[in-house]
Amino acid sequence: MFQTVLRPQRRSYASTIYPTAGAAALWLLTMIVVCGFLNSPSYAQESVLTQNANNTRDAVYSNAGTLTPTSNIHKLFTLTLDAPVKGQALIVSGVPGGPKNLLVVATSSNHATSSMSAYGFDADIGGAPIWHTALGTSAPFSTAAPVVDPSVGPHGAVFVATKDSGGSNKLHALDLLNGAELAGSPVTIGASAGGATFNSGQHNPRTGLTEVNGTIYVAYCHMTDSGAYHGWLIGYKYTGSGFAQNGVWCDTCAGGNAGGIWGGGDGNIFDGTSIFAETGNGSMGGGNFGMSVVKLNPSNIGTVEASFVPAGAAAHSASDQDLNGGGMVLMPGTGGKIFLGPTKYGSLYLIDSTNLGRGALGTFGAGNAVGHSPVAFDSGTAQYAYVWGSGNPVEQFCYNPAAGNVGGGACHTSSFSGGGTLAISADPNNGGNAILWAFGGGVLHAMNPANVSAPDFWNSNLHAGDSIGSPGGFQFLAIANGKVYAPTGSTIVVYGSTIVTCSPPTAPSGLSATSSPTSTTVDLTWNASTSNCSITYNVFRSTTSGFTPSSGNQIGTASGTSFADTTGLPNTQYFYLVEATNVGGTSGQSNQAMATTGNPPPPSSEINAGGPAVSPFTADADFAGGKTINHANTIDLTHVTMPAPMAVYQTARIGTFTYTIPGFTAGSSHQVRLHFAETFWTAAGKRTFNVAINGTQVLTAFDIFKAAGAQNRANIQEFSATASSSGSIVITFTTVIDNSLISGIEIH
Repeated sequence: MFQTVLRPQRRSYASTIYPTAGAAALWLLTMIVVCGFLNSPSYAQESVLTQNANNTRDAVYSNAGTLTPTSNIHKLFTLTLDAPVKGQALIVSGVPGGPKNLLVVATSSNHATSSMSAYGFDADIGGAPIWHTALGTSAPFSTAAPVVDPSVGPHGAVFVATKDSGGSNKLHALDLLNGAELAGSPVTIGASAGGATFNSGQHNPRTGLTEVNGTIYVAYCHMTDSGAYHGWLIGYKYTGSGFAQNGVWCDTCAGGNAGGIWGGGDGNIFDGTSIFAETGNGSMGGGNFGMSVVKLNPSNIGTVEASFVPAGAAAHSASDQDLNGGGMVLMPGTGGKIFLGPTKYGSLYLIDSTNLGRGALGTFGAGNAVGHSPVAFDSGTAQYAYVWGSGNPVEQFCYNPAAGNVGGGACHTSSFSGGGTLAISADPNNGGNAILWAFGGGVLHAMNPANVSAPDFWNSNLHAGDSIGSPGGFQFLAIANGKVYAPTGSTIVVYGSTIVTCSPPTAPSGLSATSSPTSTTVDLTWNASTSNCSITYNVFRSTTSGFTPSSGNQIGTASGTSFADTTGLPNTQYFYLVEATNVGGTSGQSNQAMATTGNPPPPSSEINAGGPAVSPFTADADFAGGKTINHANTIDLTHVTMPAPMAVYQTARIGTFTYTIPGFTAGSSHQVRLHFAETFWTAAGKRTFNVAINGTQVLTAFDIFKAAGAQNRANIQEFSATASSSGSIVITFTTVIDNSLISGIEIH
């Protein structure tokens, strides 16, 4: 069976592989293998199979860069339904026999009875429903978002929890291709635990459905907190011919009451190992878990492994101030931190899913904001949680990995207020393309997820025709394949980048090539091509006139109308062509241009040994060993030709050391000039040393004072040298008496 864990990856179905029973079995086996990858934390996906994108409920939707901060976003189409959206739309890619992307949605009123249906649409173009399945008349408060399992039945299935006007709760498995009930569907919900029996008339499904290891978990609460009821989490697995119950947990069935599970419509969290559910006002203690976040093991769902109870829970419970007025999100990249709220008493909490008993890591005020669930995002370099409570701005909380918390409150807030639903679109290849979508107050905002106080990238008020209403109760955004699906009560308004048909660019003209007698660089310029879309240019080079451009002779690309070819050889004639390209196609080639490279002068090196840069000498470099000295002595420069600046002689490297100076052509001939000044000793014979260049000794027992004739007088020794096979010149200084000393090195 199918396992929804963290972030479902892209999937597709080959409709040609199952016309026979044997091929159908092969297709199912293939799906089991594909779905095994669902444990991957990759954001890559085309399908949206569960509420808020995945079982961590972070609402991060990957769209491979098709939605970016600079996208040309507009309203594309609107879908009209018979009643309000239950939770959100789900999108399934590659349903056998269906459209490329299928949108499925269920309907039911929040506060009143209404029609109750499921629909299938083409997710890319909208239009009339592909199918519509009537599910009866709903009772109020039956708002649970459905879940999709593409491995169930011949085409995959959407699971829908309903409560009809007669008080009967059911779970439906509908074929994705045509909306038909699968064999043995629906199942009427029934359960017992701790001596209590599930009373269908007293319970409503509001929490989004959760799928774990092929089991569909439906959670229940009561809509008005009257009479006897409990919070139930009941699992069913579809067997191919019907449903088999697979686990029951009741939060207050140990002689208690109440404790409904609803969480602002959010689905429960599954982290790959454990389920986390939050409960409302109700009995606490003695095996009852009202006003709690609980950790449950799917293999033994009836036993609570750990729990969190906030401070003041009993008083809040007595005032019908539920802990689970909003949802929860498992923050990615934080080692298991859960951001929870807003509660009905106006608090947000950060807790540790790996140690619920340690209490809240942070408590923050948010105002009463029922049904406005948090979302979270890991940009790769930072982790954030976001919430948009009623009457409040969008609040951003910045996680501190060192402290393991989000500080004392929001790190950024939006410039607008109102309250609404949030989601993130992300490019797995470019974190800079991420967008935080905020929908509420009659506006859909595309925001900077790194700083919600920044101006919108885009919003639906910018252009005529892009306006939108507001989300209904317990309704959430869905994002897939470059489109944002925004539920507005009984409609879904779809936004995305408008498609521009790009014309192929015209051929570049006026190509010219210029070079210098002393450089191997060739500078190219040309006249721009024309197109209605952005253009890049491919640059080609050959030593043969009339050549044909190809990938083998392309030397680079340019976004503008110039290019510097720095890869040529000296004294070589080159021919050039340029082509323009964009998504619309590639142009013809430009005119051919020719240039002959020059012969650059050999490289030189001037080093201020032991000191900083003193033009034209560079700072000390390329040395191994020795140490440095510096002083302010006045140096006599009148006894040498072409001395270095005085500051060069006022620093030195001393000891036994080596300079390995690279960057020359192997075998090339050079002049080496060594700069000395004796600034310490006042007589000859006090400092002597040997100097070797590339292993050949050029100075033996050299005495600076003796050679210069005085203290603080510059002395220069010159030698010829040949660069080694690696293009280096190596100068070694070996102490004989006191310390070797060098103030400057020139190589020309």
